[in-house]
Amino acid sequence: MNREMILRVADAIEAAAKPEAKPEIGFNMGSFYSDDAYEEDRTGHACGTTACIAGWAMSLEGVPLKSIEVMPFETAVRLGAEVLGIDDLEIAGELFSTSDPRLDLDRITPSQAVSVLRHLAGTGDVDWSIAERGVVA
Repeated sequence: MNREMILRVADAIEAAAKPEAKPEIGFNMGSFYSDDAYEEDRTGHACGTTACIAGWAMSLEGVPLKSIEVMPFETAVRLGAEVLGIDDLEIAGELFSTSDPRLDLDRITPSQAVSVLRHLAGTGDVDWSIAERGVVA
């Protein structure tokens, strides 16, 4: 696992959500990448594009955003996992698309995602209950 990259993604998502930010990419766990206005930017900036954790990871590594938009789910999980140094695709799948029925991917906030990423970097475990409980990193 590449803890430095996981923390880099957490830092980037956190910075994009600051009130003074002018991000090129917003945040929405409901899609790897989208420039569709239907996808609500959970940073509150409505910058016109959004990405989930995997999309942010890939974009920080220079993967063109438009190519992320058309990737099949399995490819995006594999590439996102590769960027984050996650060898177990089951863990990556849980990080990028939580199976927790209490969480709606489209409603996960940047701070919730950042909490989960920081927890992952520190423990090696994906725990979306942190987001469900509202624990902030």
